Amino acid sequence: MIINEAYELEALNLHGLPLAGLRIDAGENDYAVHFASPNPAHGGSATVSLGSGSFHATGLLNSRFNTLRVQTKKGGIHVAFDGLSLEHTMTVHLHSCTGDILIKLPEHIPARIIFRTVTGTATASADHFLPVDSTIYETGSYHRLDSPHIEFEVDTLLGDLRLTGI
Repeated sequence: MIINEAYELEALNLHGLPLAGLRIDAGENDYAVHFASPNPAHGGSATVSLGSGSFHATGLLNSRFNTLRVQTKKGGIHVAFDGLSLEHTMTVHLHSCTGDILIKLPEHIPARIIFRTVTGTATASADHFLPVDSTIYETGSYHRLDSPHIEFEVDTLLGDLRLTGI
């Protein structure tokens, strides 16, 4: 599915749609995406590229995507990895020049978050995010190599990163 500014959609409920991929390209619009139920298609990727808009996504475990890439120049990024379960390893790239990034993740999901920034800061408001050093956080279950996990790469110039539970 490809969405560009010509559609001027702001909220997308992708309940039960079989998506092999999702691409959103927009200049100034804010977008909200919700996966209320599992995507019947497995794998694929989602790419979101926004100019000055913000991106909010919920139910991302239900997306069943292998890769999620979100980039915005002046907007924030808020992503919630709730849903049924993590069935395979997922790679997530989040980039915002000036906006803040919020990642909501349940305690039981194994994850590593690598944060690169020029002036931003990272804060974790849930105990299951363990700082490895000033740029890397992991959940307590990350080192169980036998289970699927999420690898995050987060980049900002001026934006902050907030990690919280669900």
